[in-house]
Amino acid sequence: SSIKHQKKSKLDIEVELCRSFLRLGENATDQDIEDILFFLVDAFNKNNDQQLGYDEVDWDQLTVDVREILCDNMPDSASSDSDQHVILILDKNVQMLPWESLPCLRDQPVSRLPSISFLRDRIMLARHLHRQKDKNADWSDYVVEQNKCFFVLNPSQDLKNTQNEFEAFVKSFKGWDGVIGRTPFEQEIKNGLSDHDLYIYFGHGAGEQYIRNYRVQSLNRCAVTLLLGCSSGHLKDSGEFDPSGTALSYIIAGCPALVANLWDVTDKDIDRFSKALFNNWNLRPNEDGFDVDTNHPVRGEVSLVQA
Repeated sequence: SSIKHQKKSKLDIEVELCRSFLRLGENATDQDIEDILFFLVDAFNKNNDQQLGYDEVDWDQLTVDVREILCDNMPDSASSDSDQHVILILDKNVQMLPWESLPCLRDQPVSRLPSISFLRDRIMLARHLHRQKDKNADWSDYVVEQNKCFFVLNPSQDLKNTQNEFEAFVKSFKGWDGVIGRTPFEQEIKNGLSDHDLYIYFGHGAGEQYIRNYRVQSLNRCAVTLLLGCSSGHLKDSGEFDPSGTALSYIIAGCPALVANLWDVTDKDIDRFSKALFNNWNLRPNEDGFDVDTNHPVRGEVSLVQA
């Protein structure tokens, strides 16, 4: 019949190839789009008797057309929930990889948890705390009282630059309590974690030399914790067994949120990252005097994971 000899007006494209186009995103470079288009033409020529000449294709116009299609099929970022973020549940075989540094996740708020059970526990905790305040509502974000903070600054007395950088900062908050330039007692840290909303540690590692892990795990209540030491969030590989680390002790204790460094970082870099974190999270005293990064202004009220 004439239908068999009818020339096709459309080209059948595999679904996976369409997904490859969509993965480029609306900010794809012209080179990325052209690479896939060249691949598509190569595949067409290899599987069809009728060849498509490269000089017959208007690559510039085709690139523009593909970009318009990509933009039309991308979700509206303005209408999406800006507070959503990715939560990674990683097993012992892949937890050591820097997933947060993947190009697709660099601009995305990302958190890690050891299991789904811990995620459920955090959700149930937030609901329980909110219902204690408002029985008519089911959910609200966990909010930290800025003036209820305990800090440990330079407990080893060998981080003079860090102490000079943040001593005026921690002293400028009314209601903040902590230790500067001396070794804290274990009971001081224990009380700081259980009696405050926020705990900040400026020192080496995760501070396990000042409070033992089993002491942290036994807490009935644990503050939001910022462990600003090198490799403070590193989990040690244990072969066939699950990895271990101080960060897990805080999670077991019910810490609502934990910020830690997964790898070794120099103290100067950590100081710079810490200042950016405080600035983005709007953790700043009302008085002037803290030298914030003016190139990255405060973004308003954002969650800790967004900061």
